[in-house]
Amino acid sequence: MNIKNDLKYFSKKIKYLIGIDEVGRGSLAGPVIVAAILFNKKKLKELNRRFKNLKIELRDSKKLNCLQRQKIYDIIKKSSVIFSVSSSSHKFINKRNINNAIFSAAKRALKKIIEKNQAKNYKVIIDGNLKIPNLEICQETVIKGDEKLFSIACASIVAKVIRDRIMIRLSNKYPEYYFFKNKGYGTKDHIEILKNKGYCEIHRQNFLKKII
Repeated sequence: MNIKNDLKYFSKKIKYLIGIDEVGRGSLAGPVIVAAILFNKKKLKELNRRFKNLKIELRDSKKLNCLQRQKIYDIIKKSSVIFSVSSSSHKFINKRNINNAIFSAAKRALKKIIEKNQAKNYKVIIDGNLKIPNLEICQETVIKGDEKLFSIACASIVAKVIRDRIMIRLSNKYPEYYFFKNKGYGTKDHIEILKNKGYCEIHRQNFLKKII
């Protein structure tokens, strides 16, 4: 993935770019995770060079296997790039709906980033077509942003790695649902289990109305 699309956002007014993406929007169980990652031009180019040196191709997290995602996540974590992760639980999703859950997690992730960086002149770029409501920072949505923008792709991978770890831990508590394998998504096997056993504590009940 070329960083030229990200570099276009920088200007005299915009010194920092914050890429945001969520993972778990369509899952039937567990939390939704939002990651935010901050770059200036120097950090963007630096991390891009690291990936190229290790011959790792940065792509949308869904198009990478777990080992590839883990390698990229490790590089991001060991770099000096600032990132943060926030979540909204299945309870929040059941009560407030998935979009509000994502907005809430995104605002919390952004707050952590800003507290860590203590700077101004941000531009927030978000995967998808829904802007975060009541956000004072300049923001822009990008459909399929995780395929077009380096910063959003990095956020996508961070969120995916973190959420997969959570679902694997939850699988130990609810082994009959095989969350370690399906990560809560509506696979054929998962839906069959739901029809036979019903839902468990961490399922999003408002997602199951047409299934069970």
